Amino acid sequence: DEAGAPVASAEVQLFRQDVEGWTLLRTLRSDAAGAYRADVLATGAYRVQVRDPAGFYGQGYYPDALTFADAGSIMVAGADVGGIDGMLRRGGAITGL
Repeated sequence: DEAGAPVASAEVQLFRQDVEGWTLLRTLRSDAAGAYRADVLATGAYRVQVRDPAGFYGQGYYPDALTFADAGSIMVAGADVGGIDGMLRRGGAITGL
């Protein structure tokens, strides 16, 4: 979360860039320690979205971006890429009359 504490059961969506744009490749869940792992990835560019299914936190994109357009691309080319940490910030509210 925004304080650096792990969020268990966060939904991690992995997108891959292809000739048609960005495609959702798979959806993972973080473990009790907030960790996730996406194995067996082809060479290419990826983006990561993190969401809280419970709705307490707002969604975010790596590396601490609020929108998909502002997300950073992660290049994978035959080796593991670590340190792709998501940030979930508390959700806000909109009120009015």
